[in-house]
Amino acid sequence: MQSADFLVELQELLQCDIPLSVDTALAEMEEWDSLAVMSCVAYLEKHFGMKTKISQYKKIRTVADLIALAGGAIR
Repeated sequence: MQSADFLVELQELLQCDIPLSVDTALAEMEEWDSLAVMSCVAYLEKHFGMKTKISQYKKIRTVADLIALAGGAIR
């Protein structure tokens, strides 16, 4: 998946009105909460077959960190 497509889907997933970029600081967004993390866990598993753990999301600060967590699935 291209990162531009992922950004659009992440914006919908987070239900935020502002456009996201790889530099967006998720940790500073009101929408980035435990429900958003659970949604990301489910999204990565559904779309890429990736099993991630909640503990991995504690290090996520930006959208780029989230893309890095997905490994090569998002380019």
